Amino acid sequence: MLKTRTFLFRLFLVFVAALTLYFSVPPKVAEIQGRFVPGVSAGQAIYTRILRWNPHNSGALTSLAEIAKEQGDFDEARTYALQALSVDPTNGRATAQLIPVYEQHQDAVYLQQALAIAPRQWPVHSYVRVALADYWAGQGDIEKVLAEWDFLLTRHRGLYKPIFPVLLTYANSESRDLLNSYASRPSSWWQDFFVYMVQHDADLSILQYFYQLRVSSGIPLEKNERNAYVKRLQQARLWKLAYSTWVSGLSSKEFDLIGSLYDGGFEGVGHGTGFDWYFRQSRQAKVSLGRTHGVKGKRGLHVVFKRRKAIRFNHVSQRLLLESGQHYKMTMQSRIDNLENPQGLVWRITCADESSQVFATSPAVKGSKKWHEIAFEFTVPDQGCESQMLRLEAASKYHHEQSFKGGVWFDEMTILPVMSPAASTL
Repeated sequence: MLKTRTFLFRLFLVFVAALTLYFSVPPKVAEIQGRFVPGVSAGQAIYTRILRWNPHNSGALTSLAEIAKEQGDFDEARTYALQALSVDPTNGRATAQLIPVYEQHQDAVYLQQALAIAPRQWPVHSYVRVALADYWAGQGDIEKVLAEWDFLLTRHRGLYKPIFPVLLTYANSESRDLLNSYASRPSSWWQDFFVYMVQHDADLSILQYFYQLRVSSGIPLEKNERNAYVKRLQQARLWKLAYSTWVSGLSSKEFDLIGSLYDGGFEGVGHGTGFDWYFRQSRQAKVSLGRTHGVKGKRGLHVVFKRRKAIRFNHVSQRLLLESGQHYKMTMQSRIDNLENPQGLVWRITCADESSQVFATSPAVKGSKKWHEIAFEFTVPDQGCESQMLRLEAASKYHHEQSFKGGVWFDEMTILPVMSPAASTL
């Protein structure tokens, strides 16, 4: 009985998906069609006038055929289209206009000829491809519609907006395997569509399905594909999977920067993804990586406050994946350049759950001081703290104590596991 119910439920899902696709594709094809009908808005009179001057103007004849077709006069549309072809036998637009004409007249032989000839005449012309997609949509042959859309999306980024929502409907349906070849090949537009799926809250199981297709294809993933997927995994709190996915996209040089804290020397060049550093700018504070006397390697982190105005500073951060219950020691080198603020700046580590529990805070930096070491120890909570967030932020939570002036440098930051004080006394 349970198997029967499951089968009927799946059959119902397939039926609903088929209905959704059937009713969503033709309107989108019609919307796209309107973008590739040149000159129809100019009206019938102007093309008639052109033919008085030049009866053999193939473009004018083709436009009149289009107007007649839009008005429902298929006989006149056929007459004009055939005249256009008699003038220019290579006119793929005129042949494409004959497709709905022959379909209307149920002339199967000529219809098949038009379907075959039009893409040979104009193999890379969008008008012909839209006309073919229009016909296949009417026939309910979604696979052939997708083939035409693949061509259009490859050539026209402007068509992402009308087509991507329909493709998302496919991805969320039992018909998602129709998109398999475009993911595993992949088409040039696929990476943008994958990011679109992430941004429009596609189910995580769907994203995993297509991501694995991309991985198994053997063709390297684009950075924006992987980064979007990692971000979605982080939102789902699948921390370990997000981390391994992010690491798999690092170059050999970036891989060398891995540690409990990633790139503590600020030598990496790619930021703002996965478990790397995130920097934000504001009118009051400039965050940059640069070189100054005393920096080890090529660069250090430099924060400069440009005006004495209140700012709730928390513009430098990194997501961590420290072990629950483990005791750690964080060290760094810092130089403080006339940093004026009564409480200064601190590095805080919070649990990345809803409570945002603060469990570690560094000594504050303020005033002026040459390069020196800052160190502090902490223990990651046993529960509810699978991932953590490290942030450089204002020590005070009060607005009137968040006005800064001056600057500060940081370099050689590390987080290393150590034996906890309690364990060392055993």
